[in-house]
This record gives sequence, C-alpha cells and structure tokens, in this order.
Amino acid sequence: MSPPIFHQARIGGQRFEALLTREGPVLQRTNKPGSAPLGGCVLACRTPSAAYRSGEVVGAERWWIAGASGTPLISLKNLGAPEREQLSQEFGIPFADREEEPEAFFESPAFLALSAWVQARPHLALLFSSQEEELPNWYAIASQAA
Repeated sequence: MSPPIFHQARIGGQRFEALLTREGPVLQRTNKPGSAPLGGCVLACRTPSAAYRSGEVVGAERWWIAGASGTPLISLKNLGAPEREQLSQEFGIPFADREEEPEAFFESPAFLALSAWVQARPHLALLFSSQEEELPNWYAIASQAA
C-alpha cells in the first residue's frame, strides 16, 4: 500500500505532498528524492556535505528543509523568499533562525487536512500511529481536532 497523501500544494512551480507513513506525517517534493518529518523539521540555510539523504551533491550554501539535527533533507534551491514563506505557512515548518512556535505544524493547513483525513478514516489512521517519534501524539491531536 502506498502512503496516503493527505495534503498537497504547488509552490514556486513545484508540488509538495504531505503523506502519512508508519513514522508519522512527512513532506516530500513530487518526483524528487528526500523527505522530511512534519513537526520535526525546519527551513534552514545550510552548506551540506557531499553525502546526505536526498542524494544531491552541492557545495554552496542554500536553503533546505532540514531535520531537527540540522541535516539537509530536501533542497529548496529553486524557491525564493516568498515561496519559502508560503511553504512554511502551508505545512507549518518553522524557520531555524526565527523565534517561532515549535508546534507550527498543528496550526497549518496541512494539519487541518491531516485531521480531516484521520477523522474520515480513523481505523486506517490508527495503523499509521504506531511510531510517533518525530511528532508525538499527532494521531490523538488530529483525531480530536474539529
């Protein structure tokens, strides 16, 4: 079974999808390598090493969706500042260099879509809630949101 897509948005000519996996909600770009745990990632400007999860080798500093440890996961090299803001708002991904609420995901359109998906499919959603390491209690919060 493919991971269900519960939210998607086109930003800067690229399509981003929020999926539900056994590890919890994650974000990916359509047809591109790399994914990031929603609620456990940030938008950050980084200079990555040659080896990291998304497989793209670069040397210059650029914008990424990075994991909680700062590891670059999804390249945002073709997104300008307005598109990064839109991505942040749409999926509740905070900027690493700003004072923002760590619970931004729970206030985003992506979380509202996840809540609707969970409430429409509670038994299926429960199967995906077994590992909540990156975003603890997402299932309980989504199933109670109205």
